[in-house]
Amino acid sequence: MRLTPPSVVWGLALLLSPIVEDGWPGSIIWGISAAVLVCLVPWAIVTWLDRANDLRRGISRLGATPVVAAAGALMYLTLRLVRWLDGPLGLAAVIFAVFAGYAVVLLFQRQVQLDWSLMTYGGAAVVFLLMLGWWGLLPAAVLALAAWSLIRREPVRRRLLASLITGAAVCGGTYAALLQAVN
Repeated sequence: MRLTPPSVVWGLALLLSPIVEDGWPGSIIWGISAAVLVCLVPWAIVTWLDRANDLRRGISRLGATPVVAAAGALMYLTLRLVRWLDGPLGLAAVIFAVFAGYAVVLLFQRQVQLDWSLMTYGGAAVVFLLMLGWWGLLPAAVLALAAWSLIRREPVRRRLLASLITGAAVCGGTYAALLQAVN
C-alpha cells in the first residue's frame, strides 16, 4: 500500500512552490493550475482510457523515443508559458524535476525496475528541503516514514533503495540545478 501517492506529494510541491517564491494569495492560482495540469489531468486521461478498454498494451508499446520527445516538448512549452506570463520560475523547476524523474523511469524501465513512489519520496524530500529550508524537514520526515514503510516490507530492498536515491539525485538535482540557473 502506498501511504502517500506520488500525485499528492508532487501536487503539494506544486502548490507550495509559487507561494514560497511570490507570497500568498496572488500565486495560489499558479500552484493550483500546475497541480491540476501535472497531477489531475494525466490521471483523468488514464482513467478514461482504462474505462474505454484502450490501455490493453499500455504506453510501452510506443517506445521511449516518442514519449520522451513529447515530454520534452511539453516541458519546453511549459517553461515558455511561465516566462511569457511572468510566472514563478521555482514552479517551473518543480515541474521539470517531476518530469526528469519520470523520464528516467521510462528510459530505464527495461534495465532497472525503479519504483516511482520511492523516486517521488526521495526527490520530493530534496525539493521540500531546498524550497522550504528548515521547514522542509517536516515533509521530508513524512516522506522518509512513507519510504521506510515500503522498504521494510520488501524482500528485495536494493531496488527500492536505488529508486529512493535515484529520485533524490535526479528530481532533487534537477530542481537544485534549475534554481541555481535562474538565480
